[in-house]
Amino acid sequence: MRKGRARNPHAEYNEWNRKQVEAFHSTRKYLYTLYGGAKGGGKTVGGIRIRQVDITNYRNGVHLVMRKNYTVLHNTTKRSFERFFDPRLIVRKKNETWYCVNGNQIRWWAADNTK
Repeated sequence: MRKGRARNPHAEYNEWNRKQVEAFHSTRKYLYTLYGGAKGGGKTVGGIRIRQVDITNYRNGVHLVMRKNYTVLHNTTKRSFERFFDPRLIVRKKNETWYCVNGNQIRWWAADNTK
């Protein structure tokens, strides 16, 4: 039986697709970066990857994660963060704020503030 390569246990926190790399470079060049596309196109995961880089490399940042309503924020976006955001970067979690390394925070905000 052939042995394959060992899977990197942290790979799912670090894999980028082409559009995510483009978005990352755009955030280094422009104050605002907007991009859209179909459901499942990697927009949320791209945002997660960008936040991981910033939280790792910068201090005392506040990263706002915003969606149009509470249900979408907590049932889809926050679940993606739970799955793809590297848990080694989280110091502690509260419902509305995650406290991360280097004094950074991720704050969850629903635009219509309804449940």
